[in-house]
Amino acid sequence: MNKQNSNFEEPKLNIPPSEKINKPEEKEEISSPEKIKEGEENIEQSESYQQAQASIQQKSKSDDEESSPAFINLKKEVENIMEEGLEDLYINLPADKQLEFKIKGEETATNISKLLMKTKVKMKKIVNLIVDWLKIIPGVNKFFLKQSAKIKTDKLLEIENKNK
Repeated sequence: MNKQNSNFEEPKLNIPPSEKINKPEEKEEISSPEKIKEGEENIEQSESYQQAQASIQQKSKSDDEESSPAFINLKKEVENIMEEGLEDLYINLPADKQLEFKIKGEETATNISKLLMKTKVKMKKIVNLIVDWLKIIPGVNKFFLKQSAKIKTDKLLEIENKNK
């Protein structure tokens, strides 16, 4: 504090404890893979995540195509491409947004894999699915969304072309 303002006293307000504003806690910087895994384990243990997983698995069981080894491998490749470069963004999301992002990402990966298994692949549908998924990230630039979606779609189409 300045020496000139040393006589200055902060005014004391009589605010009941229920109305006091809590100072936001500083976020602990998470950068290690172990801490990422811990966060994912916490999310996977949450009840809403398990319900969403059960719903996804129920939908998956109805399709024989989705249980084939080719589909499972394709879905894993799709998920790997989708998550490229998003680790830092994912880590900095609040826990509820991480859960939403993860669930929507798995649904998107399943839908994209289905599209890639078809004879005629529509690039626009894949771009739209990825953009809708990335929109979950708060405050992200729309140009970043479209650019990321197009880059990821190009990589997905490369995989699709290799598999045929």
